[in-house]
Amino acid sequence: YFVSHGGRHDQWFSPITGKTFVVPRHDSQEIPKGTEKSIRKKAGV
Repeated sequence: YFVSHGGRHDQWFSPITGKTFVVPRHDSQEIPKGTEKSIRKKAGV
């Protein structure tokens, strides 16, 4: 679930893992593979 917007990041909550995690929002950049892996792990997907 979406929690809040930050300057260049969004905060999300995963009911699967019970964890809150941050997703970067940088328009011209791809998310690095390590960051993507960390987000997926915290999201439970």
